[in-house]
This record gives sequence, structure tokens and C-alpha cells, in this order.
Amino acid sequence: MDHYGRSAELAHLMQQWCEALQRDTSFRQQLDPVAGTFTKGDLPNYSPACLVLYDFTWRLAGLREENGQLHWNIRADSPVAASARFQMGLRKGTAEMRYKNGAAKLILGGREIGEVAGTVRLITDGTGKPLSVLGVSMSWQEVELRLKNLPHQHIQLKPNQTVSLS
Repeated sequence: MDHYGRSAELAHLMQQWCEALQRDTSFRQQLDPVAGTFTKGDLPNYSPACLVLYDFTWRLAGLREENGQLHWNIRADSPVAASARFQMGLRKGTAEMRYKNGAAKLILGGREIGEVAGTVRLITDGTGKPLSVLGVSMSWQEVELRLKNLPHQHIQLKPNQTVSLS
């Protein structure tokens, strides 16, 4: 869905699955799309359901490397982000996000590159240079950016909107 410019809709879908998996940790296979409950006839401990929770958590509130860019998926108000720390090994060092007090501190190669509050995807190059932000919420978001080498900014983003920072 990212490929088709529907990142906010994908994030909404992933959030619904994560909430359902956290309500019922039996990790079953089939989810009722209306009620958001798992079919009790299914056997528990279906490992792909656990992998969905793992992958979706990183895509919602963690970081990913894609085509030489870093995607910092920030959801400071999400329960999954409460005092969370995400760390990922890179070819040269590590990338890390630390959530605290409604914001995410971004660290690359041991040096802080900034802090972001709100629900947004910050895209940087491999050195941490900010390239753009993407609206990944289904509603308008006000995002606060305190990034190295850029002025302190408040940006309003609508769903799926990209704003260039370079």
C-alpha cells in the first residue's frame, strides 16, 4: 500500500491488527473483520499471527531501512511506544529510537540526530540527513520536528501527504 501512496490506510490496518492481537494473545489465524475478534475454533499459537504483531509494531512505531534510506515511523502517543526503545543494526553502526515524554529521540551511529513528536514517518538518508516527512495517520496531525541542522518546525500533515525537508 505504501507503493500506491496509501501509507495512512496501511498504518490504520496494522494498528487494528495489533490492537486485536494485544486484546487476545492466543495468536489465532482468523480475525473477524467487523468485530475484531479471533475465531475461537482456530487453534492457538499460530506463529504467523505472532510475526504479524512483530512486523507491524516495527512498521508502526519503529524504524526500517529501505533503498538506502531510513524510515523513522514515529507514533509517540501509541501504547506500543510508551517508554519503548527500538534499535536496528546497519552496515555502519546502529539506528535507534527512544520514546519518552510524548516524543521520539532519534540516534544514528551513536549521535543524536533529533527529536520528533506526533504521528509521522520521517525519511532520512543513510547519514541521517532529513529528506521528507509523510502523514501516516488517518487524520490531520501536527508534528513537531527538532532536527539537527534544521530550524525547529511545526508541520501539519494530512493523511498520505509528503513534505520535503531538503
